[in-house]
Amino acid sequence: MKPVRILTVGKAKAGHFGKAADHYRKLLSRFFRLEEDWVKDSSPRLSPEQRKEAEATSLLARHKPGEALICLDEKGKSMASRTFSAKLHNLVERHSGVCFVIGGPYGLGEEIRNKADMLLAFGPMTLPHEMARLVLLEQIYRAAAIRAGLPYHND
Repeated sequence: MKPVRILTVGKAKAGHFGKAADHYRKLLSRFFRLEEDWVKDSSPRLSPEQRKEAEATSLLARHKPGEALICLDEKGKSMASRTFSAKLHNLVERHSGVCFVIGGPYGLGEEIRNKADMLLAFGPMTLPHEMARLVLLEQIYRAAAIRAGLPYHND
């Protein structure tokens, strides 16, 4: 079972989003080996651009060789769930794993965006980190359910 990792800036906090995330983690466990990792937020003394670049460096240091890199980015490509399912499974088959990245409060630096295999958007709106992670977990589960032919997704 290949790993799917979620790498974020800032540690996930417990709470109402955490309980929902636990639900999707449990559902996903039958399809993927889900791993979650995080890097520290950069110093608030830095400018927003410097923060993005410092965090990009930290994130790239945690990216494992051979993993597909998918960055969540509001300027990325939005897609239907079936399209996402096909793309995700194609990346899983071609790589040793898949690493999804959720940036800090100012987004992702150019260095990591340029190295991404895919920039993925859940739409043009900005989401809080905890909510973005929850939506990502649900969409990864939906993609796996579509691939497995489960009656979870309705067109």
